[in-house]
Amino acid sequence: MYVVVGYRENIDVITEFRIGVAHTMNLGNYESMRIEASVTYSVEEGEDTSFLKTHAQQELKNLCRETYLAQRRVGLRSFEEERKKHD
Repeated sequence: MYVVVGYRENIDVITEFRIGVAHTMNLGNYESMRIEASVTYSVEEGEDTSFLKTHAQQELKNLCRETYLAQRRVGLRSFEEERKKHD
């Protein structure tokens, strides 16, 4: 997690944070697919950072899932087509 610390009323506070995730999947035959996602949140005065962190983690899960499904539909289809050409 990447955190930006700022000052409000001479007190150190978190003003922004970024959470990211990456996952590499082995597709076989020396082929792989990497999925990366990150979200950045600005923290306003008085906001609960633990709630925002939980929300960011859920959003990352959703982004990774959507990306995986999209890549699987497109990437694996073309991967299978290329494999059939060489068989």
